[in-house]
Amino acid sequence: SGQDYIEINTTHRCIYHGTAMPDELYSFEASDSIEQLKDDILKKTAQVQNFEFICSNVPSVAAVVDKNKRYVLYSRKFFSTQPDLALRYAMLAHEIGHHANKHELKGEIPTESEEMEADEFVGYALCLTGVPAVLAEKVAAQLPLASGIDSSDRRIDIMRGFMRAEASLRNAEHAAWFEENVNEVIKNFP
Repeated sequence: SGQDYIEINTTHRCIYHGTAMPDELYSFEASDSIEQLKDDILKKTAQVQNFEFICSNVPSVAAVVDKNKRYVLYSRKFFSTQPDLALRYAMLAHEIGHHANKHELKGEIPTESEEMEADEFVGYALCLTGVPAVLAEKVAAQLPLASGIDSSDRRIDIMRGFMRAEASLRNAEHAAWFEENVNEVIKNFP
């Protein structure tokens, strides 16, 4: 299938790279590998997909809110220039994070707090999808300046989300141990 014209008002958005959006949007056949990344992020973070995921002629990847509908628009061509899997996860998780946090994205540039929450979601998603902490920290240095937030501040937000996910994984492990060893635990209580 070729390309289809799509009518989405992209005024309320966060775009990963650059700020310009095309005057006319077209959708293309979905990319299985990028769909898989999205599904993995949603599954591992236990998020319900509350947005339409569309391969389109955007310059990179963007979260868009148009009236009451949410979208993540992505460029297959842009993703093909990003060989780093951790960065691919991060770019997608950032835009999904805007929707997971139900951001309104009121202008062409998200607010600082929206960007911080989306970056925290990036760290959370990176940890839960199995990206090691050292790579999660490296990702922050590769992200563009967003809403005036530099890479060292973005790293702090990403790592805050990463640590939160790590803590929830540790707590889940302990909970499983207690469940399996409940008699032993009760026996050892005074």
